[in-house]
Amino acid sequence: MIFDLWLTLIPFPADVRADTFRRMSEALALDPDDLRPHWTATRAERETMDLRSFLERLGRRLTTGWSQATIEAAIAARMRSHAICFADPFPDGREAIHALRRRNVTVGLVSNCTSDVRLALVEHGMDRWFDEVILSAEVGVMKPAPEIYTTVADRLGIDPAACLYVGDGSDDELIGAASAGMTPILYDRDRAYPATDGLVVSSHLELLAHVDRPSVDRPGEAGAPGDRAR
Repeated sequence: MIFDLWLTLIPFPADVRADTFRRMSEALALDPDDLRPHWTATRAERETMDLRSFLERLGRRLTTGWSQATIEAAIAARMRSHAICFADPFPDGREAIHALRRRNVTVGLVSNCTSDVRLALVEHGMDRWFDEVILSAEVGVMKPAPEIYTTVADRLGIDPAACLYVGDGSDDELIGAASAGMTPILYDRDRAYPATDGLVVSSHLELLAHVDRPSVDRPGEAGAPGDRAR
């Protein structure tokens, strides 16, 4: 079973996003309003490469460049602000993943994110939740590109068709998962999405039913649908 990170396993409220951007801008000695259009326009770039290298490149575009100390301060500011999200993951996600691991279900993570997320996962012990963690900044490709899904499946040694992919739907991630051959499941925590014919859960604990129920009742193709819960 493969999970998304932001808004699927951890919260990312608007006030945290705003605070993160403000702190980082201050560390870079820029007005947030001046930095914002450049930051917005370069999302794909910064989330498919090392964050330090990206900030070096961005600094050369916007100024005469930032020192390494300034760049490190900006990254540290981001991580301090994001820490509240990693320190307080959604309880149903933690409980469900631990239950899946007890059932010997292989669990992976795929996230569109900057490279500092790896350290945040380690610092808060979330890296130990998964058999494999794939970050867009480390593999150079973002969801919904099929390659990022097949990468996690390859590293786990599992056929994509045997994977359930769980996410909040951002970045067309569920469409991407389906195009890679996985079975997508929408995590609609607040029941905010309109009715859909696809699989939907409002709690990660509902995912356990896809593992525990007899294979004949599970969604998917005929033959060995039970294998999809991995």
